[in-house]
Amino acid sequence: AVVISGAVNGNNFACPSGATSCSIPLSGEGTGSVSYQVNSATGLSAAGSLGYQIDLTSPDLDTSVSGAAGTNGWYRSDVTLGVSASDATSGIASITASINGGGATSVGGSLTFSDGEYSVLIVARDNAGHVTQDTQIIKVDTITPSLSFTSSGTNGKNGWYVSSASATATAGDSG
Repeated sequence: AVVISGAVNGNNFACPSGATSCSIPLSGEGTGSVSYQVNSATGLSAAGSLGYQIDLTSPDLDTSVSGAAGTNGWYRSDVTLGVSASDATSGIASITASINGGGATSVGGSLTFSDGEYSVLIVARDNAGHVTQDTQIIKVDTITPSLSFTSSGTNGKNGWYVSSASATATAGDSG
């Protein structure tokens, strides 16, 4: 018969006598170690140890949008999208952004957007492989619309119309 025993992070365990294998739960997040030994009825023994890492939690992802707010969800100035992520257990492996369905590029803190409409997918990955993502819709129009005004009718003297007159307003917005 054999006896398997050891310690998980300093807490002793023993498998049932005669068992050639047993499972020992590893609890919590972080790093730890297991030391183990097996003793046979003949007095022979073997020992070993292993380290482990457990990360059960996805990273935290924070985004913030700043710019001069307009109306209807538009900004009337360039917009800065601030991006940060954290993971208390395994750490952050990468933060990437994909703009309007394009390829993912690394993000180093913030992105700046000028005139246009953008769908920005931000993805944070931790070193254990967990993923957190967020999509931000950013609409920017910094171009002031144009307006022209004309009037028509039969001109008299001194800027007076001597007939019915009409006025036409024409607007344009290239943003």
